[in-house]
Amino acid sequence: MYAETQRILYDPVSWIHPHRFPAIENLSSVRCQSVLNDLLLEGFKLSTDCVDLNNSRERYIISHWALLPGAALMAACHRHRAKLARSGLIAKLDKVTQQFALSCLTESESQGHERLTAQELVRLACQEAMAFSCSLSVSIRERVPLLFSSSPTISHSAVYSENDELLLRMAIQHAKRAS
Repeated sequence: MYAETQRILYDPVSWIHPHRFPAIENLSSVRCQSVLNDLLLEGFKLSTDCVDLNNSRERYIISHWALLPGAALMAACHRHRAKLARSGLIAKLDKVTQQFALSCLTESESQGHERLTAQELVRLACQEAMAFSCSLSVSIRERVPLLFSSSPTISHSAVYSENDELLLRMAIQHAKRAS
């Protein structure tokens, strides 16, 4: 747990979404990685304060960090499966995500005849992950959006009221079994 926490805090090059900071092959030496990590910490103004490993949610997120983007996508697909079906995107999902999206865990959120785009789906996935991170330390919470290609431009308080912690935990477990 300690090593994974240190990696999340001090080695963002190892996990940041490639659209946020494209990796450059010529800069793969340890020294270059160190400089890039410093640039990322500075550029995104990432806190390196201690994390609260007494917080069970924080420990859970840290131990499943690599699965979080995929699980958040699964949760978003499940929550918005009616819109996905109308958009025709549900057939384009990978089998694991499609299986989770079509399971009968919760009601699908559906407003009118809205359709989803792939970009909107990424935003909703990030929103799911951000909602789950509401009670985490600042150091972890501010890194969650960097796991995604883009972040929603909404306040944390708008996200939390819609959070379904159980759905994301189930998505993480589904992703874990599939990997």
